[in-house]
Amino acid sequence: MGEYMINKNSSLHIIILISILVLTLSGCSGSNKTTNVGTVDTKVLEGKTGLSITLDGASETQKVYEDTEFQFVIKIENQGASDTQAKIVDPVRDKRYIPEITFLDSEYSLNQYFTLEGLSLQKQTTDIIIIPASLKTSKLSVTEDQRTETINFNLCYSYSTNFETDVCVDTDVFGTVEREKVCTVGPKTLSKGQGAPIEVSKIELNFLSRESTVMPKIKFELKNSGTGNPLSKKTYNSFCKESANENIPEGDVGISELSFGGYTLNDFDCIPSAENMIFNNNKLELTCTLKSTVEGISKTQGNYLSKIDAKFDYYYKTANSFNIAIQKSS
Repeated sequence: MGEYMINKNSSLHIIILISILVLTLSGCSGSNKTTNVGTVDTKVLEGKTGLSITLDGASETQKVYEDTEFQFVIKIENQGASDTQAKIVDPVRDKRYIPEITFLDSEYSLNQYFTLEGLSLQKQTTDIIIIPASLKTSKLSVTEDQRTETINFNLCYSYSTNFETDVCVDTDVFGTVEREKVCTVGPKTLSKGQGAPIEVSKIELNFLSRESTVMPKIKFELKNSGTGNPLSKKTYNSFCKESANENIPEGDVGISELSFGGYTLNDFDCIPSAENMIFNNNKLELTCTLKSTVEGISKTQGNYLSKIDAKFDYYYKTANSFNIAIQKSS
């Protein structure tokens, strides 16, 4: 009888343990649902902004006495989808009245590069750098009671636009084959951006007919939709320095990756060439045609959807400024 009671209690204990385990697992499952583990927001790969620079503690016109120190905060945020190397160049101002601008954090200095990671499906929070800074004003002349000066902060950085979209392929270039079609070849306009100041605003895929194949011809329309300016690789160093308050010439962009239907960038001839991909009124057209030495797409492939990936690299400059009204101390 005692033996039976022991076995019965042991069975009861096992049942209780199993029930607790089931409830625990159910609770874990419920926890995953409430915290959205495993879900991502694909909107992080959209947008038309790269880096931004804001000046906290500096109103539109800040009143500052002569021969004094004024402190403020510089905030750099990578709001786009590309990793970057960036630097703040020596701010443009009249050094007779604002001789010194220094960073109060020894980790950073003017004209020194720092790294900020971009957004991705795995990383959905922006990288931000906070830099406390100060400026020093000079004494005004005996004939001045007040003087307003503007300080321009220029942020220079390298960036990339990673582009991906579906396009329609139709090897029946002249429409002579009777078959059901899943898509129609034509230009595709894009409006959401790719998480970068330079966006691909339109893409068009056409085909040149050959005897048994077709040769893809891809036309990209790029647009500067950011608040700054793309910079030429040749002039990047000269314009990203203290004297960078001059008029900035149109910048350029390079294509470093292209993938379509098993083809890569080396399989295409692109016009304009890499050294001549210069923006005109903040716009640029690039056409890449499959090389004649590369075998085209067989006409037997028919009509289907395919994917195009491309990567565009460039230098970029954005800025922010504030005014200070320097006043007599007495």
